[in-house]
Amino acid sequence: MSVGPITPPGGGPGGGGVPIATPTPQGGAGSGPPAGGPASAQGAPGALQAALSQIIGQDLAAQDSLAPLLADLAAALQSGDVPAQARATAQQILSLQAPLDGQVTPDRLRAAVAHSGLFLEAGLASAAQAPNDPAAQPFPAGDLKALLLRLPLELAGQSQAAAEQATPQALGLADPAARRAGARPPPPVAGGSTAGQRAVAPSLDPALDAGSLRLALGHEAHAALARLELMQLASTSKPGAPPRWSFELPVAAVPGQAPGMAQFEISRDAPHGGGPTGDPEPVWRARFSLHLDETGPVHAEVALHGTRTRVTLWAEQEGARASLEAGRGDLTAALAGPEGGDAAVRVVAGAPPRPEAQAGQLIDRTS
Repeated sequence: MSVGPITPPGGGPGGGGVPIATPTPQGGAGSGPPAGGPASAQGAPGALQAALSQIIGQDLAAQDSLAPLLADLAAALQSGDVPAQARATAQQILSLQAPLDGQVTPDRLRAAVAHSGLFLEAGLASAAQAPNDPAAQPFPAGDLKALLLRLPLELAGQSQAAAEQATPQALGLADPAARRAGARPPPPVAGGSTAGQRAVAPSLDPALDAGSLRLALGHEAHAALARLELMQLASTSKPGAPPRWSFELPVAAVPGQAPGMAQFEISRDAPHGGGPTGDPEPVWRARFSLHLDETGPVHAEVALHGTRTRVTLWAEQEGARASLEAGRGDLTAALAGPEGGDAAVRVVAGAPPRPEAQAGQLIDRTS
């Protein structure tokens, strides 16, 4: 079974220089400089580099997992304190989670990646350049980044007066940095380790008034949006370098259960070796991690080189490792297919080795 390489509209997450929509401190959206990672920032003109560094600093200070927002949105929708427009947007955000069951297919995975928010600007750029091409239309309203941009505006528009009267105690509760100090995941960096984020319980006080509740949800959306933008920055390669995409997807072990976050990185090595026609063939690599209560942290790396498939699975808990080992033969056979392709799977106890830190990577400035 093969998902195939992901080809984003416009050639990459940043859409070839399309501005990223960046959150303001109030949770709104502004227009930032072109998408780019630390490497591209180093060669940018002085003014652009300074602006990009400022945005990165703001996102580093604000970023947090999407999991707390998902848990609190699900709880908030049980009350009548969420405005109709924001309620509809919240329901769309919650619908993006993918259950980890037998219904996971390449098409469903491809759709989940397309809606992850990573390619929003690239889709908009493609649509602007070819408005009559059905294949270049912008992504539908189910794009996660578009939804995270809308949600704080819809919440604030209905509760501006209440938000202005919110007490300092409520503001402190609403600030993810204040509520989750030490619990936030590290910011994503290109080529860095992947790590799943386990599901969390709702954290907002049920006794919060409507205005403070909406303000808190807006702050959580802002934090999740900041992390998504760091994913976009980590997905930008130097000109001429092989592509790399970093993204996260909400996943639930059981339908209806609170979702956690699976972190992915898909990259292509420089071509090497010879293919059937004598041309060099690239190696595609997919690394991902998830952290479920039932299994603990689990990590995987899949490498595709022509017709060869190599999979390494890591489990940090012995029970999960034993389960993976028990299914290793079936997974190898499924990857080989009926024609007996070249596939191999190995299961390793513990965590993958941490990649060496590279110069210019992001620094966590949350303190």
